[in-house]
Parts: sequence; C-alpha cells; structure tokens
Amino acid sequence: MEKIVYENGNVYEGKWKNGMKCGKGRLTYPNGDYFEGIWKDDKMKYGKLVYGLYTFVSSWKNDMPIGKGKYILEGKKYKSIQYVENDENGNRIIRKGKQEMLYEGEIKNGKRNGYGTLYFTNSEKEDGYWVDDKKMI
Repeated sequence: MEKIVYENGNVYEGKWKNGMKCGKGRLTYPNGDYFEGIWKDDKMKYGKLVYGLYTFVSSWKNDMPIGKGKYILEGKKYKSIQYVENDENGNRIIRKGKQEMLYEGEIKNGKRNGYGTLYFTNSEKEDGYWVDDKKMI
C-alpha cells in the first residue's frame, strides 16, 4: 500500500503495479468525494464512487460505470440501475459524461427524447417530456 498526493489535491492510497494503480485502492478528491475499489492499469474496474449525497456501486470501464449497478441516496438503497455503454436507443438509464446528474427515460439518437427523469446530486429530480435534449413540459 502506498499513498500518493497529486498536484490537484487528489490522494490515492492503495496498490500499484508498474507505476499504475492496480488492485485494491482508494482515490479521494479534495471535496471529500472518493472512489474505493479495484483498479487495473490505472483505471477503475469495480467499486463504489461516493459523490455528494450519492453512492454508485458498479463495474467500471474507462472510469465510467457500466452494466448493472446500485444507485444509493443518503445511505438508503435508492434503485438498481443499468448503465448503458454504446447503446443509445430505446428505454434506458444512462449517465452522460461526468455530469452531476443521471437521466432515466427514453433515448433516441443519443439524446433525451420522450418521457424521463433527471436526478441531480442535490437530491432534486425533474420529470418531463424531452425533444432533442430540451425539456418541453
């Protein structure tokens, strides 16, 4: 186990292999958010990201959640979700980029289209009907 403090204030405590995060470790961000879990080749593979009031427990690819996971709000199981990778048609739950929200609803051509709900890190949510990523009602 080794502890590294980065210039941006991030702190990694965990195992290393060939100069990269590998095995069990924890990356803590300056604001107190953190990822704790399994790393391979300097990338998150499985674990939990504590992000504001939310906790995401999932498998990870390219530092983004993939597959089935748990979305937990303030310590209570909130819902099981499916993170979608490269499938943006149909009724899906997605997390776009590293934005501070999750969208659950209809997706068409990679954009919110149809009924859906946005969940924000401040515990608020916004239901509505979307056309080309713009909320109509």
